[in-house]
Amino acid sequence: IDLDRELTVSEYAASQDGSSFYLSKGDHLSFRDALYGAMLPSGNDAAMVLAESVSGSEEDFVHLMNEKAQELGMEDTLFGNPNGLVDEGNYSCARDMCLLGRAAMKNELFAKVVKTRKYTTSAGKETFGHIRIMDQDSRCIGIKTGWTTAAGKTLVSCFKDPDTGRKLIICTLDDWEQYGDHIRLADYGFQR
Repeated sequence: IDLDRELTVSEYAASQDGSSFYLSKGDHLSFRDALYGAMLPSGNDAAMVLAESVSGSEEDFVHLMNEKAQELGMEDTLFGNPNGLVDEGNYSCARDMCLLGRAAMKNELFAKVVKTRKYTTSAGKETFGHIRIMDQDSRCIGIKTGWTTAAGKTLVSCFKDPDTGRKLIICTLDDWEQYGDHIRLADYGFQR
């Protein structure tokens, strides 16, 4: 993928509900900027721009997502859209999100993006990551927060043991104490 490739925001991408990177129809941004816009502030509009740019349509991108889920052994997951918004055809479980997190963290670009705290686009727009657990525990090297009315507060995190280099992927769903729970689960995992 050419990270500097210029993308144009469609009306459909700009109209996405929920968390936003505040894109408008006709805006131009780089693939890199859209990637950071989708991952750091959970920009549903940026996620749709990426999906349309990679596959040409939301439907074709969702098809690729479901193929990858099958390949990774995500047996209890079906994606219905590229941004995680509530959709009858969009479901998963903590185990499958851990499988996805493990695979994603093997990608160097993804791992770099999800541990970024602040990013400035080529147009000078600043955006910030939402994974505040990294401020509480230096072993956390990122991944992704989420929230929907159906799933509640969700978090997939990756912790790295500074002594051994071993990594743990942790996921909680509908957890209002997620940061403390992830730190306790990381302690438990590294001790055992």
